[in-house]
Amino acid sequence: MEIQLNVNPPPKERHQRRYALLIETLKANTGWVAVSTNDIGGRSTAEKQSAVHQTCRRARLKIETRTTATHVFIRILKSSEVPNAQ
Repeated sequence: MEIQLNVNPPPKERHQRRYALLIETLKANTGWVAVSTNDIGGRSTAEKQSAVHQTCRRARLKIETRTTATHVFIRILKSSEVPNAQ
């Protein structure tokens, strides 16, 4: 049995999750980024994928995603890959 003394309880769950770290990681990386589905808000995998797309749209990033049961894989599209890019 593991007992911890003098610990702080976890902060209350916020209704909105903060994705600033994800945006900064995507901007710094040119390849795929994997994010655990536990770290993304939403009930289903489709809602989690939608949350990622909405967050990136607000940051003016064009992305591509792939999902599995445990992760969402994200990459920023190059300007040549974006349809109707100007």
